[in-house]
Order: sequence, then structure tokens, then C-alpha cells
Amino acid sequence: MIPLDSLDLTNVSFMKVDVDGCDDIFLDGAKNTILRNRPVIIMEILGGADIDTATPEQKQMILHTKKKIADLGYSLYRVSVHDYLCLPNY
Repeated sequence: MIPLDSLDLTNVSFMKVDVDGCDDIFLDGAKNTILRNRPVIIMEILGGADIDTATPEQKQMILHTKKKIADLGYSLYRVSVHDYLCLPNY
């Protein structure tokens, strides 16, 4: 695996992210691409864990990932059990 940032992508307008629990690792490796391009993102966060019924550890992981996305300047909207629409704040 390589970080997405290593590809130096430009003109990225949309990302669909499903990385099977490696959400924070992905975000760390895509931070510059996201900040540079401000794409709309659909992201599965900790797939298989519903924040409403998650264990305390799972809930902490979900909230941590949501905060990382928000810290990149995004608003998150839950669109299904564990899928979120992430829109850049302008």
C-alpha cells in the first residue's frame, strides 16, 4: 500500500472510501489530497458497527474518525448505518 498523497493527484472532485476499518490510516495518507482538492466524500466509517449500538470501543473509534474528517473542514451527514456523506465547508 502507498499513501494516496504520494500520487500527487489534482482535480479530485469525489472520493468513495471503504477501507475496512483502516479509516484513520487512509485519512492520514490522503490528508494533503483532501485539503488541496476539497472533494465530496462518501465514506464507510468502521463498517459493520452501527454507532447507535456500537461497543464503547467501537463508538470511540467512530467518533475519532468523524472528528478527523471534521478537522479537515468537512461536515458529515449519516446516509446509512455506517456510511457518511462528507461535504467541504466553504
